[in-house]
Amino acid sequence: MKQTFMILIITVFLFSCSSKKISPEYQEGESLYEKYIDNYLKGNRVSSVYFDKAVNIFQRNDDFCNLSRIYVSRFLLNEEYKDTKALEDARFFAENGRCSEEDNFLNFVEGKEYEITKLPEYYQKYLKIIKQNNYNNIKEKFAEFPEYFVSRVLRNEAALLMNETGLMLIDEAYQIDRFNGWTLNIYRDLLIKIKIMNKLGKNTDKDEIRVKNLESILMIK
Repeated sequence: MKQTFMILIITVFLFSCSSKKISPEYQEGESLYEKYIDNYLKGNRVSSVYFDKAVNIFQRNDDFCNLSRIYVSRFLLNEEYKDTKALEDARFFAENGRCSEEDNFLNFVEGKEYEITKLPEYYQKYLKIIKQNNYNNIKEKFAEFPEYFVSRVLRNEAALLMNETGLMLIDEAYQIDRFNGWTLNIYRDLLIKIKIMNKLGKNTDKDEIRVKNLESILMIK
Protein backbone atom coordinates (compact mmCIF):
# COMPACT_ATOMS: atom_id res chain seq x y z
CA MET A 1 0.00 0.00 0.00
CA LYS A 2 2.86 2.34 0.84
CA GLN A 3 4.36 1.81 -2.63
CA THR A 4 1.00 2.64 -4.25
CA PHE A 5 0.85 5.94 -2.41
CA MET A 6 4.35 6.76 -3.53
CA ILE A 7 3.71 6.43 -7.25
CA LEU A 8 0.56 8.54 -7.06
CA ILE A 9 2.19 11.60 -5.57
CA ILE A 10 2.61 14.67 -7.71
CA THR A 11 3.59 18.26 -7.20
CA VAL A 12 0.67 19.78 -5.29
CA PHE A 13 2.82 20.64 -2.28
CA LEU A 14 5.47 22.37 -4.32
CA PHE A 15 4.81 25.94 -3.38
CA SER A 16 2.69 25.52 -0.29
CA CYS A 17 3.67 28.28 2.06
CA SER A 18 3.23 29.35 5.64
CA SER A 19 1.95 32.66 6.91
CA LYS A 20 5.17 34.33 5.78
CA LYS A 21 4.91 37.11 3.23
CA ILE A 22 5.52 35.77 -0.28
CA SER A 23 8.52 37.38 -1.98
CA PRO A 24 8.69 38.37 -5.67
CA GLU A 25 11.52 35.85 -6.11
CA TYR A 26 9.34 33.07 -4.73
CA GLN A 27 6.48 34.04 -7.04
CA GLU A 28 8.79 34.08 -10.05
CA GLY A 29 10.15 30.65 -9.17
CA GLU A 30 6.61 29.34 -8.73
CA SER A 31 5.54 30.71 -12.11
CA LEU A 32 8.53 29.16 -13.87
CA TYR A 33 7.94 25.78 -12.30
CA GLU A 34 4.25 25.79 -13.22
CA LYS A 35 5.33 26.49 -16.82
CA TYR A 36 7.72 23.56 -16.58
CA ILE A 37 4.91 21.24 -15.47
CA ASP A 38 2.54 22.40 -18.22
CA ASN A 39 5.12 22.14 -21.00
CA TYR A 40 6.44 18.81 -19.74
CA LEU A 41 2.98 17.26 -19.78
CA LYS A 42 2.40 18.69 -23.27
CA GLY A 43 5.59 16.99 -24.44
CA ASN A 44 7.33 20.27 -25.25
CA ARG A 45 11.11 20.06 -25.05
CA VAL A 46 11.31 23.66 -23.90
CA SER A 47 10.08 22.43 -20.49
CA SER A 48 13.65 21.84 -19.28
CA VAL A 49 14.43 25.52 -19.85
CA TYR A 50 11.72 26.55 -17.40
CA PHE A 51 12.95 24.01 -14.86
CA ASP A 52 16.52 25.31 -15.05
CA LYS A 53 15.31 28.89 -14.66
CA ALA A 54 13.28 27.94 -11.58
CA VAL A 55 16.34 26.23 -10.08
CA ASN A 56 18.41 29.36 -10.76
CA ILE A 57 15.87 31.58 -8.98
CA PHE A 58 15.89 29.47 -5.82
CA GLN A 59 19.67 29.03 -5.88
CA ARG A 60 20.17 32.80 -6.06
CA ASN A 61 17.80 33.18 -3.12
CA ASP A 62 19.59 30.48 -1.07
CA ASP A 63 16.27 28.62 -0.84
CA PHE A 64 17.40 25.02 -0.37
CA CYS A 65 13.98 23.82 0.81
CA ASN A 66 12.21 24.80 -2.41
CA LEU A 67 15.14 23.43 -4.40
CA SER A 68 14.54 20.11 -2.68
CA ARG A 69 10.85 20.35 -3.51
CA ILE A 70 11.26 21.02 -7.21
CA TYR A 71 13.74 18.17 -7.60
CA VAL A 72 11.53 15.62 -5.85
CA SER A 73 8.63 16.89 -7.93
CA ARG A 74 10.67 16.42 -11.10
CA PHE A 75 11.30 12.84 -10.01
CA LEU A 76 7.58 12.24 -9.45
CA LEU A 77 6.45 13.82 -12.71
CA ASN A 78 8.30 11.20 -14.71
CA GLU A 79 6.05 8.14 -14.69
CA GLU A 80 8.16 6.11 -17.12
CA TYR A 81 11.39 5.67 -15.18
CA LYS A 82 13.00 6.62 -11.89
CA ASP A 83 15.12 9.76 -12.15
CA THR A 84 17.40 8.82 -9.26
CA LYS A 85 19.63 11.85 -9.86
CA ALA A 86 16.68 14.19 -9.20
CA LEU A 87 15.91 12.29 -6.00
CA GLU A 88 19.54 12.53 -4.88
CA ASP A 89 19.52 16.28 -5.54
CA ALA A 90 16.30 16.64 -3.57
CA ARG A 91 17.85 14.86 -0.58
CA PHE A 92 21.05 16.92 -0.85
CA PHE A 93 19.19 20.23 -0.64
CA ALA A 94 16.85 19.00 2.11
CA GLU A 95 19.69 17.83 4.33
CA ASN A 96 21.97 20.82 3.78
CA GLY A 97 19.10 23.28 4.08
CA ARG A 98 17.93 21.65 7.34
CA CYS A 99 14.49 21.20 5.78
CA SER A 100 12.68 18.81 8.11
CA GLU A 101 9.38 18.78 6.17
CA GLU A 102 11.16 17.99 2.92
CA ASP A 103 13.22 15.25 4.62
CA ASN A 104 10.00 13.73 5.94
CA PHE A 105 8.37 13.92 2.51
CA LEU A 106 11.38 12.26 0.88
CA ASN A 107 11.11 9.44 3.41
CA PHE A 108 7.48 9.08 2.33
CA VAL A 109 8.43 8.98 -1.34
CA GLU A 110 11.19 6.42 -0.76
CA GLY A 111 8.98 4.15 1.34
CA LYS A 112 10.85 4.88 4.56
CA GLU A 113 9.40 5.74 7.94
CA TYR A 114 7.64 9.11 7.99
CA GLU A 115 5.26 11.18 10.09
CA ILE A 116 1.88 11.59 8.39
CA THR A 117 1.04 14.73 10.39
CA LYS A 118 4.13 16.43 8.95
CA LEU A 119 3.15 15.74 5.36
CA PRO A 120 1.67 18.66 3.41
CA GLU A 121 -2.08 19.01 3.98
CA TYR A 122 -2.90 17.95 0.41
CA TYR A 123 -1.23 14.61 0.94
CA GLN A 124 -2.91 13.97 4.25
CA LYS A 125 -6.27 14.54 2.53
CA TYR A 126 -5.24 12.39 -0.41
CA LEU A 127 -4.29 9.45 1.81
CA LYS A 128 -7.62 9.57 3.63
CA ILE A 129 -9.60 9.64 0.38
CA ILE A 130 -7.72 6.90 -1.43
CA LYS A 131 -7.81 4.51 1.54
CA GLN A 132 -11.61 4.42 1.29
CA ASN A 133 -11.44 2.43 -1.99
CA ASN A 134 -14.66 4.15 -3.09
CA TYR A 135 -14.51 5.33 -6.69
CA ASN A 136 -17.95 6.94 -6.82
CA ASN A 137 -17.62 10.65 -7.68
CA ILE A 138 -13.86 10.39 -7.26
CA LYS A 139 -13.24 13.48 -9.40
CA GLU A 140 -15.45 15.54 -7.11
CA LYS A 141 -13.54 14.27 -4.07
CA PHE A 142 -10.34 15.67 -5.58
CA ALA A 143 -11.95 18.89 -6.82
CA GLU A 144 -9.65 21.12 -4.78
CA PHE A 145 -6.51 19.43 -6.12
CA PRO A 146 -4.64 20.56 -9.27
CA GLU A 147 -5.90 18.80 -12.39
CA TYR A 148 -2.52 17.24 -13.19
CA PHE A 149 -2.70 15.60 -9.77
CA VAL A 150 -6.24 14.31 -10.36
CA SER A 151 -5.24 12.97 -13.76
CA ARG A 152 -2.41 10.98 -12.28
CA VAL A 153 -4.54 9.65 -9.43
CA LEU A 154 -7.18 8.42 -11.90
CA ARG A 155 -4.57 6.95 -14.22
CA ASN A 156 -2.76 5.03 -11.50
CA GLU A 157 -5.94 3.76 -9.88
CA ALA A 158 -7.10 2.56 -13.30
CA ALA A 159 -3.80 0.72 -13.80
CA LEU A 160 -4.22 -0.98 -10.44
CA LEU A 161 -7.84 -2.03 -11.01
CA MET A 162 -7.59 -3.25 -14.63
CA ASN A 163 -11.38 -3.71 -14.90
CA GLU A 164 -14.49 -1.84 -16.08
CA THR A 165 -14.15 0.63 -13.21
CA GLY A 166 -10.57 1.21 -14.25
CA LEU A 167 -11.77 1.86 -17.80
CA MET A 168 -14.15 4.51 -16.45
CA LEU A 169 -11.36 6.15 -14.45
CA ILE A 170 -8.92 6.24 -17.36
CA ASP A 171 -11.57 7.84 -19.55
CA GLU A 172 -12.00 10.56 -16.92
CA ALA A 173 -8.24 11.11 -16.80
CA TYR A 174 -8.24 11.28 -20.60
CA GLN A 175 -10.89 14.01 -20.59
CA ILE A 176 -8.86 16.11 -18.14
CA ASP A 177 -5.70 15.70 -20.20
CA ARG A 178 -7.38 16.48 -23.52
CA PHE A 179 -8.94 19.62 -22.08
CA ASN A 180 -5.52 20.84 -20.93
CA GLY A 181 -3.68 19.73 -24.05
CA TRP A 182 -1.33 17.46 -22.07
CA THR A 183 -0.17 15.26 -24.95
CA LEU A 184 2.19 13.15 -22.84
CA ASN A 185 -0.59 12.34 -20.38
CA ILE A 186 -3.01 11.54 -23.21
CA TYR A 187 -0.43 9.06 -24.49
CA ARG A 188 -0.12 7.55 -21.00
CA ASP A 189 -3.90 7.32 -20.70
CA LEU A 190 -4.26 5.48 -23.99
CA LEU A 191 -1.54 2.97 -23.12
CA ILE A 192 -3.34 2.05 -19.90
CA LYS A 193 -6.69 1.97 -21.67
CA ILE A 194 -5.31 -0.52 -24.21
CA LYS A 195 -3.97 -2.77 -21.44
CA ILE A 196 -7.34 -2.79 -19.69
CA MET A 197 -9.26 -3.39 -22.90
CA ASN A 198 -6.95 -6.26 -23.85
CA LYS A 199 -7.57 -7.84 -20.46
CA LEU A 200 -11.32 -7.42 -20.94
CA GLY A 201 -11.13 -8.93 -24.42
CA LYS A 202 -12.08 -5.73 -26.26
CA ASN A 203 -10.77 -4.55 -29.61
CA THR A 204 -8.00 -1.94 -29.39
CA ASP A 205 -7.11 -1.42 -33.07
CA LYS A 206 -8.30 2.20 -33.23
CA ASP A 207 -6.69 3.08 -29.91
CA GLU A 208 -3.37 1.65 -31.08
CA ILE A 209 -3.52 3.87 -34.17
CA ARG A 210 -4.01 6.90 -31.90
CA VAL A 211 -1.03 5.81 -29.78
CA LYS A 212 1.20 5.56 -32.85
CA ASN A 213 0.11 9.06 -33.89
CA LEU A 214 1.10 10.44 -30.48
CA GLU A 215 4.40 8.55 -30.53
CA SER A 216 5.31 10.32 -33.77
CA ILE A 217 4.45 13.70 -32.22
CA LEU A 218 6.29 13.00 -28.97
CA MET A 219 9.14 11.34 -30.91
CA ILE A 220 8.87 8.16 -28.86
CA LYS A 221 10.50 4.93 -30.19
